Amino acid sequence: MAIEHYKNKRILVSSYQPYTVKVIQKMAQELQWQPAVWFVADENRDIVKREFPSAFQYDFFEVVKGILPQGLSLHELALPSPDELQWLAKYEYNFIYMLERNDSNDSAFEYKERLAFYYHVIGLWKSVIAQHQVELILFEEEPHQAVDYGLYLVAKLLGVPNIMTTRTISELGILPYHDFEDGFPELNQRYQAVCDDVDEGEYSIVISEAIEQYFAKMNADYQTILKEHLWDQVEEYNKLASKRKFTLPSFAKLRQQATTAIDVGVRFLKNTPIRSDQYKAGYSMMESHYSYREYVLNKIKAIGTKREIKRVYDSLAVDTLASLPAGKKFIYVALQYQPEKSTCPLAGRFVDQRHMVKWLVSQLDDTWHILVKEHPSQFISSYTRFGECFRNERYYRELAEIPNVSLLGLSLDSFQIMASCSVVASAGGTVCWEAVARGVPALSFAISWFRPCHGVFYIAEQAHLQQAITAIEQGFTPEPYLIKAFAQLIKDYDFYAAIGEIASLLYKNLDEDSNLETHVKAITHLLS
Repeated sequence: MAIEHYKNKRILVSSYQPYTVKVIQKMAQELQWQPAVWFVADENRDIVKREFPSAFQYDFFEVVKGILPQGLSLHELALPSPDELQWLAKYEYNFIYMLERNDSNDSAFEYKERLAFYYHVIGLWKSVIAQHQVELILFEEEPHQAVDYGLYLVAKLLGVPNIMTTRTISELGILPYHDFEDGFPELNQRYQAVCDDVDEGEYSIVISEAIEQYFAKMNADYQTILKEHLWDQVEEYNKLASKRKFTLPSFAKLRQQATTAIDVGVRFLKNTPIRSDQYKAGYSMMESHYSYREYVLNKIKAIGTKREIKRVYDSLAVDTLASLPAGKKFIYVALQYQPEKSTCPLAGRFVDQRHMVKWLVSQLDDTWHILVKEHPSQFISSYTRFGECFRNERYYRELAEIPNVSLLGLSLDSFQIMASCSVVASAGGTVCWEAVARGVPALSFAISWFRPCHGVFYIAEQAHLQQAITAIEQGFTPEPYLIKAFAQLIKDYDFYAAIGEIASLLYKNLDEDSNLETHVKAITHLLS
């Protein structure tokens, strides 16, 4: 489709990041985009009002709660018809499950209320799109909140095109999508051509020195790679993984903790209301509000819960690979942190990772043994959000009781585990990418940016798993050149940018202008 098709479009901007305003300014100059609706928060409210005064500002926290925008009443909602709901049926469970992240405090958001909220949200977006004559929707990235996901679904239902970007890994930048379910079709087609060339004995992609260096780093020690993925959490993770009872925090960490404690204390005494995306027991989602004191008390409770379930996990996990059964083929299953987009909506039915492990075991014979390791962030206090509703004592005991399954201690090095395994599996985690980079095949139970890569078996159907296990049992190993070629193709697009708040830009040493230019470049390339 030619880029001219996207000119003079009325757009809905699903992002409250300040850099997005500059992206839209550029696209307004180049393609005459007209922002009709814009999600706003404190980060972008004033700049959107100044630069695009005619755009309707929809407060992000009101969006998340399904609060109706000004000018729209409940009796005017274009509620979904039975045939529309049937068309959306295969997506409904994702929406229902995504509301878990909005129910961290109480686990009180009942199914019937979630279903009613789903109908409400579908009607809300049908009405907003019609009322504001929206012709194009720009998402910051794949939907994280249930209401964002509802907007994505309504756009599919009505045939309104989407634009979104996704993160790959630091060195490779971002990729532009119309639909995360399809990925970046141009990249997929180009990579397939490279794979076909290799089958014919031709190596059509030149691997740059930068990519060679990147893969050399990927084959370095675990701590080096850990810093890439947990750049602001490494110290706490290492403390959690350590068997020592006490580790002295760094001076910088102590200073940060003291500053945070003072700030929390002052706000706790003032007890002002906060902008929360959380459901509150006894209220509707639209009526749920929290004070700062309630937020702090819930967070303290959640941190205590995490510590308790970590003790349970530690008691069930083995701390040495030497204790594992001999004569078995091992699959390393790395659990994903929840709640996150990687498991919902991207993992679909495998958002329940216990089900993923149980089903995997049911499809294997007794020659296989599954090694399950929890994601380090699941126990990290600063990732607590508002509560802990995705793990409990029963979760780990159920996993430990599955035949041919062992839980692994956090202190075990993931790369050493990989070296002992025939295959790595995850609900979309970057551990799958790390595995194929180290010559180990991977089973990915979720949609991910590396889904097309050689060596990654995307598991969406029973036949997919059977084909993958058969290939692996017959000696399949990833071809290093094809892994590097996939990275090289992404690198060649030169979409080196960050998604999210300013900390993401600072981590990548990016200024706002260069980040803006790259986002414009990626979007323009997609539309071309």
